Amino acid sequence: MILVFGAGGFIGTYLTDQLVADGQHVVATDLNEIAKGFYQRQGVPYHRLDITRRDEFDRLPTEGISAVVHLACVQPANVSEQKYDAADFIRVNVLGTLNILEFCRANRIPKIIYASSHRNTQGMWEQKDGTPIRESDGRSIKFTEIFKDGKPIKTGFQVFIENAERGLPIELWGDPTNGRDIVYVKDVVAAFQAALAKRGIGGLYNISSGRRLSLAEQAQTIIRVFSPPDRRSDIRYRPELPNLIESYFYDIGKAERTFGWRPKYSFEDMLIDYRKEMDSGRFAYLVEKRRLQMQGAQ
Repeated sequence: MILVFGAGGFIGTYLTDQLVADGQHVVATDLNEIAKGFYQRQGVPYHRLDITRRDEFDRLPTEGISAVVHLACVQPANVSEQKYDAADFIRVNVLGTLNILEFCRANRIPKIIYASSHRNTQGMWEQKDGTPIRESDGRSIKFTEIFKDGKPIKTGFQVFIENAERGLPIELWGDPTNGRDIVYVKDVVAAFQAALAKRGIGGLYNISSGRRLSLAEQAQTIIRVFSPPDRRSDIRYRPELPNLIESYFYDIGKAERTFGWRPKYSFEDMLIDYRKEMDSGRFAYLVEKRRLQMQGAQ
């Protein structure tokens, strides 16, 4: 049995879905009820659970658990302005993690896999010498603004897609060769599968694409996938305008050497597959969950 904390999130949903498809017995937990119906339809036991409350862990099974996957957290991008509270980051991400670790220790669970945001290395993103970020480089947090005038900031990636869908121009500010390392959630899930299957491993592993994708490549690919055939967006280069993107990519060799994982999806594969997933509505509850979060309903 594999116990997934944070199963109602983006990675948690895709991971649990794939584990079930692989024939694994999975128990899902999350903070709210919105994912319950999705998991009930799949026949997956679901527990609403607040990881900051030790007493709520008593509702979970304790026998036959081969591994725990810890994806439960508070992320700034998923918190509404009405419910923003810095203390939640400590309670959930620190105390909650401690409670999960204690649950694993008390029940002799042999393996735990914990996902950490790549934002923990943001202080190293602007690598002037062009070298990839390695696990041995450690952590370097850079605190950034996620709200402006009390409102969440829309990402450039989202703007690109919205403009492409409407056939509007896409502007690239600054240096169009700047880029970032982008990995698809299904490749991340495959890394979890490989790590769960491999015995006797531990440590920190970079899970990403292993290459820098330039802004120009991102825009060109988004136009191919999302623009209407009869109304293709054009790219407008604006080098005179500031672009604060920090170029970075990760060394993923350790994951390949240790448990044989490499990403399968290209950026274009990712966009095509993502569009199919969105059109199918299969994981529609994730969109609704995000909407409720940003309204402060959860």
